[in-house]
Amino acid sequence: GTRMRLNRVPVLCQHCENPACEDACPHGAISRRSDGIVIIDPERCQGCGACREACPYDAIYANAERGISQKCTMCAHLIDKGEKPACVKHCPGQARKFGDLDDPESDVSKAIEGRETMFLNEEAGTKPSVYYLQ
Repeated sequence: GTRMRLNRVPVLCQHCENPACEDACPHGAISRRSDGIVIIDPERCQGCGACREACPYDAIYANAERGISQKCTMCAHLIDKGEKPACVKHCPGQARKFGDLDDPESDVSKAIEGRETMFLNEEAGTKPSVYYLQ
């Protein structure tokens, strides 16, 4: 008989090396920080939705109340203070890892060492930075 398998994966902003949202924004409101975090500047964003249309991960949403587009910031405000993102810090199953891939002692490097990983929608050419273990 036929067997079917269902996998659920959390899809958040992939903090791409080549973010389609940044290229699509006509207001220059989206940028990639030196640490790789992709940020939407709420002061420059006009809420036009070009970034939402361009994102191959459907990770950007409209904040109608503020009239801007928003997305996961990887909790940049926490990272800037030396803390981990809230989703990593508070995951009850410790399924999420965060760190510097160039540091072999980081949590994320240890988590993916010797494991098969995948990226979502690689064919989009955005070079996502979020790894998924298979």
